[in-house]
Amino acid sequence: KGSEQQIVQTAAKVEAQALPLSDLQAAASQSVAPQTDSSSLQQELNQAYEADRSGNLEKAQGYYQRVLAMNPEHYEALHRLAIIEDKKQNFPAAEAYYLQALKLDPSNADLLSDIGYSYMLQGRDDYGEKYLEEALKYQPAHARSLDHLGWYYGRTGRYDQALSMF
Repeated sequence: KGSEQQIVQTAAKVEAQALPLSDLQAAASQSVAPQTDSSSLQQELNQAYEADRSGNLEKAQGYYQRVLAMNPEHYEALHRLAIIEDKKQNFPAAEAYYLQALKLDPSNADLLSDIGYSYMLQGRDDYGEKYLEEALKYQPAHARSLDHLGWYYGRTGRYDQALSMF
């Protein structure tokens, strides 16, 4: 448990953001720590989404981190922070956030696709391919995973496989 707490604390100190936004209602329904006012959490989350949509990554990151301070297991904040870190090319921090979020929702196709793409951005294609294929196990028609795998197969000369993704 101590090492998990250390991972959470380390990741919470790092900045980040994510790719596409998930369902707002799913994020709003996240459980809240007992001493946290759910309306405060929702307000921080709404401000994070607004900053994220307007492209202000630093501001969005701060709001998402405040959400994590209120609820360290808030899946959507972890996912969005991972995406922000990817955009900033801070891949170790992105990976830490992705892995924390995966512990909470290991079958989420959006998350699996995003971490797979993150690994490909880093040149870690073997990991990227694995996660993208895993996303497709849960959602066979997952558009981003199909696009990313098609791009990867084309880049590596597997043209028949690439064409089958589109």
